[in-house]
Order: sequence, then C-alpha cells, then structure tokens
Amino acid sequence: MRTATPTATCGDSWRAAVPFDEAGTASWRSLAAFLCGAPCAEDELRTRLRMLLPEYMMPNRIRFLDAMPKNVNDKVDYLALRRMAAENA
Repeated sequence: MRTATPTATCGDSWRAAVPFDEAGTASWRSLAAFLCGAPCAEDELRTRLRMLLPEYMMPNRIRFLDAMPKNVNDKVDYLALRRMAAENA
C-alpha cells in the first residue's frame, strides 16, 4: 500500500505508507503512515482508517510531516520514509 484512501484523510493532504522492520528482523511486518497537510487527531484518523481497512493494513505508527522527502527526480523518497519509520522504532 503506497497511498491511503482519500476519505481516510483529514482534509487535503499528501499521504504515504511504508513497511518497516520494527524488531530488527527484516520481516517488514510493521506499517508506518506519513501525512502532510491538514493535521488531525491521530485517534480520529485511526477511527476513519478502521472503517476502511482490514486490521492487517492498519499502520503501527502515524507521523505528520511538514513535507514529504523527495528524491533527485522530485518524487516521494520511500527509502527516506522507511529510514524515518525505523528510527522511531
């Protein structure tokens, strides 16, 4: 899953989700969600996501950013997001 459903956001925002290794096992069993734009309460967002997603697709972590990291081609840098998710593990 690379993007969340638009109805799962709190207003207009950029969103991305990346798998990350939470336990140091390279199993990619955790999911981190990153959002930019109109922030909302994390519990409100989780409630909306629970209505739209099955439990295994629910992010373990949700982080609000000022801007998505970009690579040299001006696209979302998913590797940077993965590193940010792992740093907070």
